[in-house]
Amino acid sequence: MSTGNVTMFRPTRSIFFYDEVDNITISKLVNYLYILDQDADDRQPEPIELHICSHGGQLEDCLDGVDFIYKWVHCPVVTICHGYAESAGFYLFMAGDKRYSDKNSILMFHNCCTEISGGTTYITQEMEQIEIQEQRLVDVVVHNSKLTKDILKKNGTGKNWYFTPTEMKKYGICTVF
Repeated sequence: MSTGNVTMFRPTRSIFFYDEVDNITISKLVNYLYILDQDADDRQPEPIELHICSHGGQLEDCLDGVDFIYKWVHCPVVTICHGYAESAGFYLFMAGDKRYSDKNSILMFHNCCTEISGGTTYITQEMEQIEIQEQRLVDVVVHNSKLTKDILKKNGTGKNWYFTPTEMKKYGICTVF
């Protein structure tokens, strides 16, 4: 369970997401994004900076954050990785209109992980749903980079793919270092 370590600094239009991705942290993130978006000048909105340092977390909560950024935030959102953006943290990072990374930051992609128990019908249903949700997140990565579904499948299926700075640049993952 997270500590809810998500803070906002209104004067600089910055949000610091330094925790795992779950319903508590995403609720705070959505609230802060809404406040900063409402503060914006409609004619020339200043971007919102979303600073991320997260090992990841819950798939559904990540989708909620990504969807909110895409549908409800009218200002540009700039994501900045400090330290690491892994798993669901990476997907959240990729939702930015522009993406920056510190020189030594770690970005990591992998397939969704889960633990399921129950009968075979239940497990099959759950796996089908996870694959659908995972595809939505893969679409975010493909849309905001030069990565293709084939490249992600080849390099990220069944293992963690830690992007080198060269790969980050090659695949358009980070706009600037």
